[in-house]
Amino acid sequence: GLFAEVSDHKVRTVMAEGLAGWVYRHRQGGLASDTTLDERWVSMGDTSIGSALVVPLMIRRTVIGLLSVHHTERGFFREAHLATAAELAQLMAPLFEIALITESSIAAMSTLCRSSLGPSTVLDWKGDVKVVNEAMKQLDIVWEGVNLSQTLLPKELGLGQIVDCNWVGSRKMASLPYEARATAFRGSGVWIQFDKCA
Repeated sequence: GLFAEVSDHKVRTVMAEGLAGWVYRHRQGGLASDTTLDERWVSMGDTSIGSALVVPLMIRRTVIGLLSVHHTERGFFREAHLATAAELAQLMAPLFEIALITESSIAAMSTLCRSSLGPSTVLDWKGDVKVVNEAMKQLDIVWEGVNLSQTLLPKELGLGQIVDCNWVGSRKMASLPYEARATAFRGSGVWIQFDKCA
């Protein structure tokens, strides 16, 4: 708990007073060629950083992240390095946007999964089980934090891998009195729900 508090304090301080916060507010790259002389640099007790640069990762004029690069040598980074970092950030920003969209999609599916009355689970596209609701836990065939291959779902649903979760309608389970529906969100994951057989 204390570590998290200290980390949060450092982040708030750097974002309020430091170079990263300056870059975030101005939406442009910042260079501290010599950190001892730059008033925007907050050392937070680390004196080994002699030169630093920070550039924003932007999508549609919105900062979605910051790319920060440090070096021990004072005067190491120059304007050319800042320009190169800005180009790199421009290439990286779409990847971060995809990651943010994926994360928010998984979070939304997880919320729906937890509130579902019937057995329900969410897996990402690597096949990792992200959420198992209470009704699914009682069936004891899917476990949070494991991979699809470590569950009983492949046997019950005739799945080889996570990409097989693309069936239409309901699929009968091999030994349980349930039918399964899969709601796939390409690039994010899949929400699997069980309904009692009619």
